[in-house]
Amino acid sequence: MKSINEVRLLGFLGNAPTVSKAEKGQVATFSMATSVRVKGSNEERTEWHQIVMFDPFVDVYGTLLKKGSRVFIEGWLKTTTREVKGAKRSKTEVVVTNVIDLEKRAAA
Repeated sequence: MKSINEVRLLGFLGNAPTVSKAEKGQVATFSMATSVRVKGSNEERTEWHQIVMFDPFVDVYGTLLKKGSRVFIEGWLKTTTREVKGAKRSKTEVVVTNVIDLEKRAAA
């Protein structure tokens, strides 16, 4: 059976992308907030996602996106595990395959 690892998020940047050098170009990381309504109530819960973006997206969006920018992100989940002081720590990130800057479109 085929499997799918695909993520689509529509939300707001929690911070501006931090751009750094990678083995093959540049990498940018930032956090993104999305909201979900709790079923049966008016309560809204915020979920935070860690986003990783590589070239060519970094060239275009690395400096364009700002804290609070509204964006649509498509990507896939990548989980890494490392050991810190004898305890295993896991981190799940969304690796970007497509970005749409909704702030830029709204201004056009």
